Amino acid sequence: MPQIKLILPMILALVLPGCANLGGKPAEETFVTTTSEDGTQLFTYSLRQSMPAGSRRMGGMAPAGQSPEAGGMHRPSGMGPPSEDMRQEMRAHAYDRLHAKLAETGYCPGGYAVIESAFGRDSRIEGRCIPLNESNGAGH
Repeated sequence: MPQIKLILPMILALVLPGCANLGGKPAEETFVTTTSEDGTQLFTYSLRQSMPAGSRRMGGMAPAGQSPEAGGMHRPSGMGPPSEDMRQEMRAHAYDRLHAKLAETGYCPGGYAVIESAFGRDSRIEGRCIPLNESNGAGH
């Protein structure tokens, strides 16, 4: 019985840390602001999202069995571009996180206009702030 008392804590020490990360790696985000020569406030928001558990579908690589020379990097079978539903979910999540970052920092109090955006596992939103004296409901 004393051996069981020693083994149980060791098993728990090995198993519990693994359970703590079942939700996946947290998202990584960057928020970079600049001011152009004409005084326009610009930002680039980037978000690298972890894929939901059981979903390892990403775009940007060659189909299984296709060589890198024939169209991209090799990837294991079963991987393809994200579904439209997943892409919309990633887009909505990126905008939610951007809005939280803007509220947290107080950047773009008059709203913003999107210059360019791309959504997927690696999402990016580039925008420019709308000056308070110009904000009349246009922009976000």
